[in-house]
Amino acid sequence: MNKTTAAKTLLTVAPLLEQFCEALKKANHANAIRSFNGTIDTLALCDKIIEQTLRADSLHNLKIKIQRLIDSLPRRESQVLHSHFLDQQTTTKTAEDLNVTQRTVFRRLKTAVDDFAQKLDTIAINSFTFDELLRRNRWISAEYKRQQQLANHRSGVFGTDNGCAL
Repeated sequence: MNKTTAAKTLLTVAPLLEQFCEALKKANHANAIRSFNGTIDTLALCDKIIEQTLRADSLHNLKIKIQRLIDSLPRRESQVLHSHFLDQQTTTKTAEDLNVTQRTVFRRLKTAVDDFAQKLDTIAINSFTFDELLRRNRWISAEYKRQQQLANHRSGVFGTDNGCAL
């Protein structure tokens, strides 16, 4: 697991975690209603509802952990991560809001993502737990692959991953 790529993946999917949890809850509700019509294996459906509930709880907890980790970073880093990833603002809008240059936003993002990546262990994200997260959530896995491709592209273009294309 590349920690920086994992960090960018988690930061990118963080705003979507709550929406995904809500979708799982709605699916559970629909499944519960379907179980009353008698044509479905109720035991199997109950197992599915329990599995989806646990998955939703796990993703909700992940969102809380990500938010707490962001909040634990120095104020400047926390602000730029929150604005860029959680609020999904452009670097131009983030620079405007923080009254700094766009280049400063890029530098702060690079530093903040690196610091976030180094602290992943504090929220129990290691190679094993991250791989399990990817295995259970194809949509997060797809984002991780996209982040890997971006990192590989930046390495090829700039010689190193300089963080400019966050």
